[in-house]
Amino acid sequence: MRMWRTRGRLAAAAALAAVASVTVVYASGPAAASTSHRSSAGGPIVVGVPVALSGSEAPIGQADAKAAQEYVAQINAHGGVHGRKIELKIMDTKTSPTTGLLDVRQMITQDHVVALLGITSTTLGEDVLPIVKEYKVPTLADIGGGTFNHPPSPYFFKIPETPTNVAEITLGYMKKRGITKIAWLGIDNGFGQEGLPVFEKVAKANHQTLLDTIMYPATSTNLTSYLERVKGLSGEQALLVYGIPPTAFIIQGEIASAGIKVPVFQGNGVALGTFPKAVGAAANGVTVVGGNVNVFKTLPPSNPQKGPIQAFLKLYGSANRFAGDMYDCVTLLVRAMRAVGTNGPAIERYLQTKVVNFPGVTGVFTFSPHVHAGVLPSSLSVMKVVNGQFKLIETGSQVLR
Repeated sequence: MRMWRTRGRLAAAAALAAVASVTVVYASGPAAASTSHRSSAGGPIVVGVPVALSGSEAPIGQADAKAAQEYVAQINAHGGVHGRKIELKIMDTKTSPTTGLLDVRQMITQDHVVALLGITSTTLGEDVLPIVKEYKVPTLADIGGGTFNHPPSPYFFKIPETPTNVAEITLGYMKKRGITKIAWLGIDNGFGQEGLPVFEKVAKANHQTLLDTIMYPATSTNLTSYLERVKGLSGEQALLVYGIPPTAFIIQGEIASAGIKVPVFQGNGVALGTFPKAVGAAANGVTVVGGNVNVFKTLPPSNPQKGPIQAFLKLYGSANRFAGDMYDCVTLLVRAMRAVGTNGPAIERYLQTKVVNFPGVTGVFTFSPHVHAGVLPSSLSVMKVVNGQFKLIETGSQVLR
């Protein structure tokens, strides 16, 4: 995907507001002046945050920037990392991989960042792989898609769950309920294009069939014709909408009026607290697989994520799971720097060897030299929208048994 994901209607002003105790440098491109500080032994630790503050991905980048600012402010207020403050270098990629790559290059070669956090575009993630490898810059990305883990790319780690995680749990849940013929309605961008073959592979292994695999344009606002194609299919037992806001929201709002009667499943792109609120009554009954931040209150007391999610909610104030991804990015980087310092290879080694069954907001992580997308499937859950709220149905571990 880049997984193009909307994270609710965050006001730009709120998302970009400076937070006390955080030195934030905003820039709009490579021509912007670089920060005067360097990550020298006595100065602040400069961390790059290349995110979209404008353009179609702005709600994503704004949420990332806000979460990073608030969390780093808290960390700095408690002494930073071995007495050094963290300085965020936030640059606006403008939802453009070209601009984003130039931003990243400036951050690495001019601003000398020790790490990158929060890249939210699959395309940009693919593009930065050579430069982060060349300069040995650890990167923790908020990307759900991409082929970065086949094999894992040096210095590049992903926080969100993978399409395989979601496909195994979603289709496994369906299979247990006798659903073997599934209509696929997916978004025609990196997120949907990567997700489709993954779901097809898992479905085949499960002896399930994805019927006419319909892809709709990412920019479409009128999706009636695509729902009519779904309605015209023969034998479907469920509809799987694999998309992201706003189109996935639009589709959900139009399903009932289109006369579609089969159960509806949505992908992890709508595992957002804003989904039931934005769609209203049309969201009721929809089944979604995703992280646990939206069902925090109903998690069993023994769930290891309860502590991290509670800390995140206290800081951020709302169950924005993608802001939670950034919270995990910061957590893992700060833990690594406190353990091994700011040397890039040392941070990579730490992430690959010391992050084992580590509970975060997004899920429970285990990284290794062979796995840089480390969310364990057992830390995801099946949720259903009931009376305008997500209700926990099953944990991932239960579904996969």
